[in-house]
Amino acid sequence: MTPTICVGNLSLGGTGKTPMIALLIEYYLSKGLHIAVVSRGYGRKTHGLIEANFESTASQIGDEPFQIYRTFPQIRMVVCASRVRAMAYLEASHFHGVAEKKISLGPNQSGSQSPPDLVLLDDAFQHRAIKAQFNILLTTYSKPFFKDFYLPAGTLRDHQLRVKKAEVVVVTKSPDPLDKNKNESFVSRLNLRPNQPVFFSHLKYASTIVGLKEHISLDTLKGEKIVLVTAIANPEPLVVFLTSIGAVVKHLKYADHHFFTPSEINLLKQYNRIICTHKDFVKLSDEIPQLFYLPVSHDFSERDKQAFYKALPEV
Repeated sequence: MTPTICVGNLSLGGTGKTPMIALLIEYYLSKGLHIAVVSRGYGRKTHGLIEANFESTASQIGDEPFQIYRTFPQIRMVVCASRVRAMAYLEASHFHGVAEKKISLGPNQSGSQSPPDLVLLDDAFQHRAIKAQFNILLTTYSKPFFKDFYLPAGTLRDHQLRVKKAEVVVVTKSPDPLDKNKNESFVSRLNLRPNQPVFFSHLKYASTIVGLKEHISLDTLKGEKIVLVTAIANPEPLVVFLTSIGAVVKHLKYADHHFFTPSEINLLKQYNRIICTHKDFVKLSDEIPQLFYLPVSHDFSERDKQAFYKALPEV
């Protein structure tokens, strides 16, 4: 059975699953492993099981899988509503030709592959039909699951007691530095088992914005009027950060996973420079050359970083 790690949460989006998947990919690629990611491909315009290749688009596989695959083209990215079906596809020791009509083979794939060394299951914590060998549960510092309400009153989509099924809990978007006393109170309210470690991560923004042809230092944005375009669940931390460095932000906010229409793209083309998220950049950069994104990742204190990687399973 192929080792599996699930990254999930108890609520709707905005906890930082995609940056966590990216962090895990980097970590296990550094160990020389062959990685696959399985995602539902939320918001895609297609159906069935699809394996990404160099011709795939965001509308075919979903914007977040597209972002991950564009960042790490050496991995296998499979999107399917059924995680069980996706795992069966990946675990087939060999497949000949195109076994399913919706499957497209990736670059340099001859139609016969060995299974990956590790599969990362994106947002599969709620899927009872498949049980990952290791579960990483994310919750945000500002809106942890114990302060949330169940749908439709809040954003919880699973019972709070499900937290006990996780091997590791990561509290994302935490303040840096942390207040020790507040954190101890926070951890007690998570209601975890004694052997469930908790790690606090914070957002780490890059020192430059990245475009197709150049990088621009954030220092140059001080006092500048900038246009920020977001189509993510919770853009507020990004707005706060850009404001904190002295930028004057005009925020054009769209719904999470929004696919931009031609008229919206034409509207955006009128601005001299636009800053967006990485997820939006991979969807729009081919059509809007003045587009830049601000890279962001999860970061830990040095002590938590070492402990977090030590807690991850050996593969």
